Amino acid sequence: MLRVLLIILVMGSAKGCYVLDQAFTQNSLLNSRRALSEVIQDDKVDDELKASLKEAQEIISYAHKNGLTGAGAYEHFVALEGDAISYVVSAAPPLSLEPYTWWFPIVGEVPYLGFFNEPDRDDKANELKEQGLDVATGQVGAFSSLGWFEDPLYSSMLRRDPTSLAHLLFHELTHRTFWSQGSVRFNENLAEFVALNLTKKYLIDGGRHEDLEAYKDRRQDKLLYIEWVQGLKDELEALYQANISDEEKLQKKKAVFQRFLTTEYPSFKSNGYQRIKNREWNNARVMAASLYSPKLEEFERALSCLQPQTIGEFLDELALLEEEHGEPFLALNHMCQGGKE
Repeated sequence: MLRVLLIILVMGSAKGCYVLDQAFTQNSLLNSRRALSEVIQDDKVDDELKASLKEAQEIISYAHKNGLTGAGAYEHFVALEGDAISYVVSAAPPLSLEPYTWWFPIVGEVPYLGFFNEPDRDDKANELKEQGLDVATGQVGAFSSLGWFEDPLYSSMLRRDPTSLAHLLFHELTHRTFWSQGSVRFNENLAEFVALNLTKKYLIDGGRHEDLEAYKDRRQDKLLYIEWVQGLKDELEALYQANISDEEKLQKKKAVFQRFLTTEYPSFKSNGYQRIKNREWNNARVMAASLYSPKLEEFERALSCLQPQTIGEFLDELALLEEEHGEPFLALNHMCQGGKE
């Protein structure tokens, strides 16, 4: 499941007064929210939505028991008109896999911008294309305000099966529990790691063995996708460092994408992954895919060394080590030095 974290920024500037526009829309959405208990008891609300809300409540309660911080989040519901809560854009130079970034207070440097409507997103995408950048666009059904707001459950978050909903909520609650200002990549990798482990535990503890097996099958597709993205990224990086002209690099770049999207594209079980190759692929798309295609070996090793009773204890120790060492991946690697061998 390709996911993007949309950060609602509290300060900064961009075309069309980006931050103020986003804050205004966010405020309007929050003003339309309803308490979950009210929605569940409403006779006019269909049973399917009520069931999804009750499932979400169970998932959030389970997350709290395992040490993830809620702090008022997901106690309200907001109905959206469309299937997405946000529309995102990212960019990269045509001959580099260094993402174009924006910097904002509190959250630091981010490799994408999020908008509450598609036209604003597309205007920004066109502006970036005019600068000669590779550009990728998309939409997402959820975001985290990192604890700055009491995030509601949006209807777009509930348009998924219970297992995917659990993974999503565990991911977002991880962001609320731990956020490193220095690395969006680390934060996304960490949230996926926590979501993966906690979703499996949630299904096991609930005796939902068929759901667990289906979840593992989807994970196998995810691993295939991660391997494919990494192979594409490695080949592009080698090409961009080659001692040839930029014109020749651009020609070879097209050939690399063509090959990876045809003869080297894996056979996935999931239709979702089969459809991914139909998107417009360029450097920006590769970087966006890399952000949400984490390598989890370092996280697995650290968790094994620390052996915490809950995932919350793991995040608490990570926060302490980051404060000591100043860099999240360095903090992660120090867990085995201070944890249980």
